[in-house]
Amino acid sequence: MPTTAPASTPLAKRLRPNYLRVRLGAHGSEICRLHNTLEGLLAIQETRFLYHLAKDAKTVVEIGSFRGKSCVLMLEGAKAHGNTDVRITCIDPHEPTHFGAFKDEDHDAFENTVRAHGFSDRVDHKRMYSHDAVGEWHGSPIDVLWVDGDHSYEGAKADFVDWASFVSPGGVIAAHDTYRERFPGVLEAWNETIGADDSFGETQRCRTIAWAIRTSNGGVTSS
Repeated sequence: MPTTAPASTPLAKRLRPNYLRVRLGAHGSEICRLHNTLEGLLAIQETRFLYHLAKDAKTVVEIGSFRGKSCVLMLEGAKAHGNTDVRITCIDPHEPTHFGAFKDEDHDAFENTVRAHGFSDRVDHKRMYSHDAVGEWHGSPIDVLWVDGDHSYEGAKADFVDWASFVSPGGVIAAHDTYRERFPGVLEAWNETIGADDSFGETQRCRTIAWAIRTSNGGVTSS
């Protein structure tokens, strides 16, 4: 992102980059840089959310990785906060779905993005569906569960039911596109599982992201 704009550019547009950096906090410049250079579908506020999400985490599971933006954001943010121990398991089949024509090129782009940022040793990339990957999960508690996979009601609910029980007390579950008219099933699935589970605190929101903190032991069950 350029730091200045031509004098012919309207004043509001010339000031906007610096305004954003200030509003985004102490890491605003880096958040803006990553937001503009990493390929993915996030609003700037969501980029900031992910940048800070794993700052204290050790174990992160990401369902739906696309080209690596969310994974790298969490790792870069953790590094900026002095956390060099975090590891992320990224699960994505990189195959076409009902809402997107994902493909092999996305898998290659993911690998290249992670490698370019020097995080290959921190990422366990599983090219498979989340409902298959859960059968291989070693059972370790999850500090951060980021869900951005199948956006159908059935797919989102399966991810919440399959994976939320692994989130440790004090850990966070967050789901992208929960508040987006195009994908009403995600919010419905969230409300029926995470929203109805007493072991999670009140649902919070960042743009289209819903998130909640695990407050006690328990488990999301299907209904």
